[in-house]
Amino acid sequence: MSGYGADRGTPIAEAMMALVLMDHALLHRAQNADVTTKTPRIAGSVKRIVSTGKRKSSTKINPDPAEA
Repeated sequence: MSGYGADRGTPIAEAMMALVLMDHALLHRAQNADVTTKTPRIAGSVKRIVSTGKRKSSTKINPDPAEA
């Protein structure tokens, strides 16, 4: 009984690995294959500011720090 199952373990492990890899490939294909989006560009009213080289600080100061 020392060699019972030793010769069957490798093919079973290889088959399980093949199933896991194929399952992953099929899930990926089902979720991502041939993904195209036809989202139209929506016109906005964002004003473009011409950069003059000077930048204002973008940090905002909370007037009431205890509020946080």
